[in-house]
Amino acid sequence: MTQPATATPTAFPDMGKRVKQAIDLRDKIKAIQKRQKEELKPYLEVQEQLEMLILSWLNATNSKNVATEHGTAYITTRNSATVGDMEAFWNFVKEKGLFDLVDKRANAPAVAEFIEANGHAPPGVNFRQMQDVNVRRS
Repeated sequence: MTQPATATPTAFPDMGKRVKQAIDLRDKIKAIQKRQKEELKPYLEVQEQLEMLILSWLNATNSKNVATEHGTAYITTRNSATVGDMEAFWNFVKEKGLFDLVDKRANAPAVAEFIEANGHAPPGVNFRQMQDVNVRRS
């Protein structure tokens, strides 16, 4: 945290008191966050169950979305590509000249395209697709 331009060493004569206040405040914030987390837990669990029910229905009906008078539920897909064996992956990238598969990590969209074209992930890459359901108001 930066000091205000008007702050001087004499503006806070009892730094021990200020440090204790900062620690006490930090502890109070953590306690409130912990209570909030516990209070939210049952609601988040029910929300997840509802989203899984909606996602199951959308998948069972081969639908991408459903519009209702209350809102629209729709599926989004996220790609994740992590490297399980960096040496194998890097050797493959260098050998094939496929540097577009690399960020500082495996490039998930490029890996997804590679899998679509080749039917498998590049060596050393763990690839997953996750589906989420989103709900927005009308």
